[in-house]
Amino acid sequence: MLHPSCVSAKENTIAIKITKHSKAFTIISSYSSKYANFREILEEQIDLTTNINGEEYLIGGDFNAHSQRWGYREEDSRGKQLQEFIAEKHIFLLNSMIPLRLLNTTVDEAGPT
Repeated sequence: MLHPSCVSAKENTIAIKITKHSKAFTIISSYSSKYANFREILEEQIDLTTNINGEEYLIGGDFNAHSQRWGYREEDSRGKQLQEFIAEKHIFLLNSMIPLRLLNTTVDEAGPT
């Protein structure tokens, strides 16, 4: 039987831990508006991944961060900060290089979102 529990719920981030047979897996979902304080969003990620204590986790999010590593032509400071977080935590990046499309219109011509 699965045992889900909410680990953390903040304005832009939620973390749900699912436990089965004493094996835990945490799913973290985040959104960062391009106007939000990105350092605060990253601190939430750092706190959550540190407090998981070696358990497996998956982070999904729209961080409004640009980097060539995930398909943008240019890199911004958010992209650099997010890349540093990914490297420090030894996170495997799983991302599509296909731009997001809404109503048959590319949302951002510079790259995927």
